[in-house]
Amino acid sequence: MTASAESSLLLLPTPGSWSGANLLLAFIFAHFVGDFVLQSAAMAVGKAPGGDSHVAWGWWLTAHASCHGLLILLLSGSWVLGLAEALSHACIDWLKIQGRLSFTADQILHLALKGLWFSLIILF
Repeated sequence: MTASAESSLLLLPTPGSWSGANLLLAFIFAHFVGDFVLQSAAMAVGKAPGGDSHVAWGWWLTAHASCHGLLILLLSGSWVLGLAEALSHACIDWLKIQGRLSFTADQILHLALKGLWFSLIILF
């Protein structure tokens, strides 16, 4: 199956076919879906050390960050951006868990990175 056929099955535009503003808005929307729809209560609590969970906190944090990476991969068609998103999301959330970032700073950094991914796609 070709990449365009797979994208049409997922009801997503073929990577590279997004118009500029639509891609940026899709990245932003994907962030809120990943942080507030796909993140369960168990995941939100369990991704911090000492959280009330039978699963090690690192697995929860990795799962949450990987969801974000997958969303960017699906929207951009770039595994490099997907991986960069997953790693950066995990790092930012870790700083928030450690109390080094507020919720607001956490969200601003996540959204700023969506702008960076968008800029890299536009430039290259």
